[in-house]
Amino acid sequence: MNKVLYVDAILDKAYKSNTFLGRLKDNFYRSFEGKSYISDLDTVIYKVKLPPNFNEQAFKRNINKIRKKFNNNYNISTMALSTNRFLDYNFYTEFQKRFLAYSVVKSIQLLLRTRNKSIRKNYIAVYDSTDIINKYIVLELCKNSKCLILVSNNMRENRELCDHITRDYGVSPIITDDIKYVSKHSDFIISSKPLECLVECPLWCLDNMYIPKERKDIVVNKVTYTTPWNFDDLEITSELLGGIFNNYKYKEKEQIDQFLYNNGILLKDAKFESFRNL
Repeated sequence: MNKVLYVDAILDKAYKSNTFLGRLKDNFYRSFEGKSYISDLDTVIYKVKLPPNFNEQAFKRNINKIRKKFNNNYNISTMALSTNRFLDYNFYTEFQKRFLAYSVVKSIQLLLRTRNKSIRKNYIAVYDSTDIINKYIVLELCKNSKCLILVSNNMRENRELCDHITRDYGVSPIITDDIKYVSKHSDFIISSKPLECLVECPLWCLDNMYIPKERKDIVVNKVTYTTPWNFDDLEITSELLGGIFNNYKYKEKEQIDQFLYNNGILLKDAKFESFRNL
C-alpha cells in the first residue's frame, strides 16, 4: 500500500518565529485533518495541517516532528508538502521536483494556446535561471521550447547553463541580465524572484507567498488537476499528485503525459492564490 502524508498550512496566517512563544503558537496550528483512500491506486492520503511558521529553523523542526510521528505510526511512503513553496522544495524528492516542472510548463503551454500562441515558437523567459528551483523547469522547457530566454545577474553560471542546454538539447537560449527588457518582449515569464519592474506579459510566480505589485496580464502560482477520484474536501494540486505518484518513477514528459491520461487525470486550472506577503 502507498501511504502519502499530505501537509498544507493556513498561509494567510503566516508568521516567522523561532522563539519559545513561537513554539507554543505552533502547537495551536498543528493538527491531523483525516485521511482519504484511493482504491484504484491502493493509496492512503493522511492530511495534516502544518503551523504556518516560516522561520527556516522552525519550519524544519515542525516538518521533522510531523514526519517522525507519522513514520512511526503509519510507515509513510512519501511526504507531499503544499505550504511555502521555497521552503517545501528542500523536502521534495527528485520526482516531485520534476512533476512541479512538468505542471508549470504544461500550464504555460495551455495558456498560450488560448491566445493562439505556441510554447515552441514564442519566447519563454526564466528569471532567475540559475536558482535551484528553476533547474528542472529549464530542462523541461528545453523539451518543448525553441525560444528560451535565461535571465540572471550571475552571468557566469548563466553561460554555463546555456552551454549545457545547447550541448544536450540542441537549443540555443538567449542569455541576459536585463529583466526590464525581457518583461516587455517575452510571451511568458517564469519567475523565482520578486519583479520590481512592470510585467507586461503573463507571469508564473514560483514564490507562492509573493504578490506582484505591477502587472498588466495574468499571474499564476498554482496548478490543480481533475481526477476520477471523489475528494469533496481535497484540492488535487501538483504537489499532491507528485506525492501520490512518487513511487511510480514516471520521470519523462511522455511517460507523465501517458500515465495521467491512462488514469483519467487532466489539468484543471492554472490560477493565482493571494496570501499576505512575508
